[in-house]
Amino acid sequence: MKKIVYCMTAVAFLLAFGLVQALNVSAVASQSSCPSWETQYEQLRTPPVGNKVITARHRGAFDGFLPENSMGAFVKAFQNCASAVETDVRKTADGQLVLFHDINIGKMLEPTYDPETNTGPNQRLSEITYAELSRKHLLRPNRQETHYVVPTVNELINYVIDNDVNSLIHLEIKDPTAILEVARLLRDHHQVNPNAHILKRVVIKFNMGEYPTPAQWKAALEKEGIVADYTLMPVIAPVTAQRINVGSEIPNPEELELTTNASRAVAHWGKAPMELAPIIEVVVKDSSEFLYTEPRTHSSFGNYAAPTKLSLDNVKKGTVAEFVALTHFYRKNLGAFVPVPDYGLFTKGPRAGFTVPNTFGDHTPIAVTDAFFNNDSSCCYAVEDRRYSTEIASEAHDWRINLDWQHSIGANILTADDTDSIEMYSQQHGYLNSVARPNPQPASKEMNSVLKLLAEGHSVPDSALVKIKGWNGASASTWGGQVCLWSDPGYYLWTIACSIERGGYSPVLEIHTVGKGKMLIRDPQSLQCLTADPAVSEVISWKDDCNHENAHWTRTPAHRFLDSNGREINFQWDDRYSYGYPFAYNFLSRGDTSTWSQWLLEPFDVDSNDPYK
Repeated sequence: MKKIVYCMTAVAFLLAFGLVQALNVSAVASQSSCPSWETQYEQLRTPPVGNKVITARHRGAFDGFLPENSMGAFVKAFQNCASAVETDVRKTADGQLVLFHDINIGKMLEPTYDPETNTGPNQRLSEITYAELSRKHLLRPNRQETHYVVPTVNELINYVIDNDVNSLIHLEIKDPTAILEVARLLRDHHQVNPNAHILKRVVIKFNMGEYPTPAQWKAALEKEGIVADYTLMPVIAPVTAQRINVGSEIPNPEELELTTNASRAVAHWGKAPMELAPIIEVVVKDSSEFLYTEPRTHSSFGNYAAPTKLSLDNVKKGTVAEFVALTHFYRKNLGAFVPVPDYGLFTKGPRAGFTVPNTFGDHTPIAVTDAFFNNDSSCCYAVEDRRYSTEIASEAHDWRINLDWQHSIGANILTADDTDSIEMYSQQHGYLNSVARPNPQPASKEMNSVLKLLAEGHSVPDSALVKIKGWNGASASTWGGQVCLWSDPGYYLWTIACSIERGGYSPVLEIHTVGKGKMLIRDPQSLQCLTADPAVSEVISWKDDCNHENAHWTRTPAHRFLDSNGREINFQWDDRYSYGYPFAYNFLSRGDTSTWSQWLLEPFDVDSNDPYK
């Protein structure tokens, strides 16, 4: 009996810290069944043929239990046979090289930080010592703590060597001062254990503006006394190109006459040996800078324009299109990032139907299915917010999530949070590198990946069934526990305990995003919508006209619903009773800061046709 009690206690402890999930990782796949790292390296250094796609798992195989950029997420990706794992390198205040995506730590390390209101502790990682950082635990998407701490670069490299990991590692260096420090660390590992071939297994990914040519990279190594043969991935974005263009003159390669420094920089990296630079990543968002394109209207990802050819005579000089063409001219792998909205990844939902804050432009709220966290931990932005027109790229669109468009420009090294959907789609269309990834697996339904929906031919949903709970989900015994908004077709919105017998009424409501930052709240039975009367504050009605502006609501970062006149849905003790429980008719108020006007959206998942499934 004592042994049974001890075992049960141990399991409870492991569950509390998320270790059971880490232990279960070994059940996903045996690493021995994965293509070897030597195979992955050969596929990378071989000039691409047919633009066969290889992926890199961004931030590891994180999920609802394993935090992003945690050792657990990396190990799971390795055992899932990821061709490569891409992670981010930053420096702490005392110079420790760590793996962390964001500039600030609130989203991933501070349970009391609220990304929507951007309130609570949210220090910059660069202002924290490693000792301070290691006392904080990484958070799951539901903001629960795990046992994982922010790993160091050294910890990951040691794991790769000690466990003979088959996946390659792409280290994206976010802090320019860390580039040579990472190079030195890898050199040191190579000197201690040359048979591990760590310089082939780890790709250093850096902003091309730091070292515009291989000669400048070599000179920087020589200055630091570093002698080693690295595997590199220079990245060029429009802002990088602008920086290179105003820098020191870069000579033309012998075989080409190029008009800008940036294009010459790409050419020099293109000429570099495949062993040094097998990949050039170009941040290109559409086909605007190609001279001749063809409209494509049958993609499940949406319409786009495909270049008629990817040669240098089909591009505007000095633009991202020329960078793409140069990469192909020199037969290098073209890298690209595929952005997948990450606000809803691995959350319990709702998966759609509501808006979240927008930190860009006029701050019009954005649909959750379009939402990305900012790298300062705050919520949120949409890719359309980050299009900037320059002489390098007009960025009239952002088509990067469109895998058909990515294939049309020849992008074949694709980094994303959802590499599973990229691999499945590429396999179905005949251009997955099956040597690097022979047995792709579909993304889990729990991921809530918009990319998965589009790749499988679904529309991105704009609605969800929910219970809308008062006090932001808190409860009160005098009210019978948690309270919900309830339908009453043709009459008024009311609030009562969520658990009462329904008697023809329902707390299950339908939320919809309707554009321009607005939402509607609808009774799925009567199809009536919650509607405010500009001249009335005492009650809120259920009415038939869901298209009227009075039926459209704005959700605030503090989880309040405002009508078109800026009044929030509220309630208070009303000394009324129904079914033996107190209830209140909802009213509209202004400027309330209490929890009585805060509403939690709790998913009510009964739809067997949910496309995420």
